[in-house]
Amino acid sequence: MARPNFHALGVLHNSSDGQLVHSPCSVRRALLHQRQEQRVHKVSEASLRMLDACGTAQDVLLLVKEQLKDLQFTFGRGRIGEPEIGNKIAAYNLGRKMLKIETLNRLNSLKGMKIKGVRNKCINPHLSSIDDNLKGVVNVLKEVRMTAISIMEDTNKRLEAVEIAIEDLEVELECMFRRLIQIRVSLLNILTN
Repeated sequence: MARPNFHALGVLHNSSDGQLVHSPCSVRRALLHQRQEQRVHKVSEASLRMLDACGTAQDVLLLVKEQLKDLQFTFGRGRIGEPEIGNKIAAYNLGRKMLKIETLNRLNSLKGMKIKGVRNKCINPHLSSIDDNLKGVVNVLKEVRMTAISIMEDTNKRLEAVEIAIEDLEVELECMFRRLIQIRVSLLNILTN
């Protein structure tokens, strides 16, 4: 699976910020014009939702890392058959399901933003009357948003791949756990006979 290009997204963000900060006063005035002010507000709201989604993604990754470290610690010091291991795995599974639901909700929200962005491209034919610099700023902001959404979708796919790998590992660990119990039972039977 291809890795998301976070560097390219950073370049896009810096470019859009540079265009906003260093744009001529006429562009800034045009952005504050009543008709454009509503569009600027929509872009601002969309960026807030993107920040929220990004923050959620960071929280999800942090929680997954914490849970994985907790499981590693439990497996590292735990003894076979201890109920603590089963409890940790059950807690991890529950947390993982909740994180998956939250991630899917955020992704659906982002997909809604992506669809609205495509619709806005089709609905705005009067943008040609706006100053070329303003069009450039709007286009860069749309590109930033679409790229960020694409990266978030790719990140979600990668998280799903990690989840599948973890599920496979859980199945293998469960099989190993059962085999170890069988071996222990066999050894105890040999010792008692």
